[in-house]
Amino acid sequence: MIRVLIRKELLANLRTARLGLVAVLTVALTGLAVGMGSMEFSRNYTYYESRQRELSERRQEVTTWSQVQRATARVIIPPQPLGVLGRGLPGTAVQGAGFGVGRIPTMVWIDDQDYNRFLKVISEIDATMVIAVVLSFLAVILGFDGISGERERGTLKLLLANSVPRSHVVLAKLTGGVTSLWIPLALSYLVALVALLNNPDVVLEVDDWIRLSGMFLLSCLFLAQVLALSLMVSAFVRESSTSLVICLFAWLVGSVGYMNLLPSLSRYGVHERPSQEFRDGHARNREIFDGHMDGWDARHPAPAAAWLADVSRDGVRHFMHPEALTWRRDRREFEIDKLLEFADAEYKWWPEALAEEARLIDRWAILSPVTNYQILSYMLARTTFGDAWKIGAATRHYRLTWIEYLRSRGAFSDRRWFTDDPVGQQPLIPDPAGVTPGMLDADSPFMQARHAWADEQLQRIDANNRSLDLSDMPPFTATDAQRDLGGTLATMLPGLLVLLLSFGTAVIITFTRFNRDEPY
Repeated sequence: MIRVLIRKELLANLRTARLGLVAVLTVALTGLAVGMGSMEFSRNYTYYESRQRELSERRQEVTTWSQVQRATARVIIPPQPLGVLGRGLPGTAVQGAGFGVGRIPTMVWIDDQDYNRFLKVISEIDATMVIAVVLSFLAVILGFDGISGERERGTLKLLLANSVPRSHVVLAKLTGGVTSLWIPLALSYLVALVALLNNPDVVLEVDDWIRLSGMFLLSCLFLAQVLALSLMVSAFVRESSTSLVICLFAWLVGSVGYMNLLPSLSRYGVHERPSQEFRDGHARNREIFDGHMDGWDARHPAPAAAWLADVSRDGVRHFMHPEALTWRRDRREFEIDKLLEFADAEYKWWPEALAEEARLIDRWAILSPVTNYQILSYMLARTTFGDAWKIGAATRHYRLTWIEYLRSRGAFSDRRWFTDDPVGQQPLIPDPAGVTPGMLDADSPFMQARHAWADEQLQRIDANNRSLDLSDMPPFTATDAQRDLGGTLATMLPGLLVLLLSFGTAVIITFTRFNRDEPY
């Protein structure tokens, strides 16, 4: 009997024009969104590869430790392939973060190479959005008159007169409705999968396939939840028109309304300190740092201008006098320690409340089935704010590893922080004590002769390879900055529990109400 009832509900849904129209619309929108997102992914992935090559070439060209900081103090994360389906915060953009001795990264930057604004507008509508809005609307349409409609037409009384268990009726309506919804859902995912597999830049690992399967199962459960809630309303009202009004109002508030209102609501969940406090805190940190450096300069006066004269090219100093080099090296070693203290102090004064607002959006999304489904899908796609935050946390951890590596190589106290000249290199001014102030003028014959000599020496330098060996520098890998599947599931657990509990509660309430209700 249950099979007959399920087949009846399924055929009734398949014969309606609304299912066919919504299926065509869903597949078309999904194909359009995924196609545009796939094109955007390819552009961003090409940009990611070019940035990686650029950083690799720059790393091979460094000759001083100061250049190492500029060439290696950044991380770049490739675009997420599943971001084509669930854009979330970064979408398919390249993510990265920069750091330094005196700077702790607080958040990642997002570099989107989508140059076509028209394509950007379209590709912002991802497959998750289509399912969350279009197919959830279809679930409402299929469920709002599931019980009240048959009660109005009198078919429910006739059906129950044949000694059909009431639980079978509700179960058949749920099963038939969910199966009907899964048809356009499966077609949409099939179109998305074809688009992904036909993109040579998209490489899906085993973890990605598991996540993609999880997104499909999550979509199935979400549609079942919306259908169950609609049937629950239909079980409580006598007229289908009343049920339709209630369901559509709840759908509008829970989807479009709450989706757009949530960012504004999150501001009331966080106490923000006045921006002037942050400016004052930064100013005090800078004042303390400058005070330390001024104190060191007062205790260790700089050599005269003749001793400090050198030639700078591409950030590298050449032909430095030994006394000036020693002074600069000692000053830099002291400055490094103070920069580390300054960075720690600055990190405490960044506006964390703004990040907390963004985190609240993900947390409060649990209150609406639509936004809860979206955030859970973005978690599987690794495109939430929390995933971007993890990249920032991994970068901060790598910064400490990077600093320890430089310390182990003696970079902060090495003469090679400033110059790649060999030990014993003749300085620009061999005898600073015998030079008058007038001789230091750039137009003086003495300085012109010395610069001509320096140019000749620089040509010889170009012929020699003085690059630093950085082969033992600990690498930063993208997997260190991304949640594994276990971490993602742990993060999804509250939202999954709410989804399952709301679905189960709606089903139980529908069964209870229908068993106690009269079929007329």
